[in-house]
Amino acid sequence: MTSRSLQFLKLAVLITACVISANGLCRPQLPKYNFDLERFLGSWKIIVTGFTGVPPPVAQVEECVIYNFTKTDSPDILGYGYQHKVNGSWLVTNEGYAIVMDMKMPSIFDIRANRGSYITSVIHTDYDSMLLISACRDDEEQFYIGSRQETLEPIALTILSDLMAGFGNLTETRPIFHQGINCIPPVSHEKSKLLLK
Repeated sequence: MTSRSLQFLKLAVLITACVISANGLCRPQLPKYNFDLERFLGSWKIIVTGFTGVPPPVAQVEECVIYNFTKTDSPDILGYGYQHKVNGSWLVTNEGYAIVMDMKMPSIFDIRANRGSYITSVIHTDYDSMLLISACRDDEEQFYIGSRQETLEPIALTILSDLMAGFGNLTETRPIFHQGINCIPPVSHEKSKLLLK
């Protein structure tokens, strides 16, 4: 992807975000300031999902939701991988890339993969153990609490849950299970490299 093409893509995403915001639909949440992109990289196990719209059927038991962010040759593009089990079967293995919208505010990026495009905001993280992000597309918004480990300390979980609830309009929250389950390692990002060519 050329520098000119990347600038055009960023501009298009920003214009889209403004149009969405003006129509009262989903928009990026307050991002983390003084965000260290380098420390954020790596795998995050998502342990709670917060829904603002109609959640999927309760019969769907989610397991092993893993996000993985890696370096690429471009400082403002990350490799991105997503894995997801439902009722014991691998439902999604998703690969793509994340475009950092502004290197002065690198906690907002546009995730582009085979499941679509999401404007994603890192709301809070300590980089070593806990994470809260929002993902926004059209009128759909979800929040995710993540950890570097399979669980999160109760105090940290309470803090992030309260912070997530403070953004309002949550219809439901659900746990995502990792312990005692065969969660395979995050996917490689060879495909994401091809997408950038």
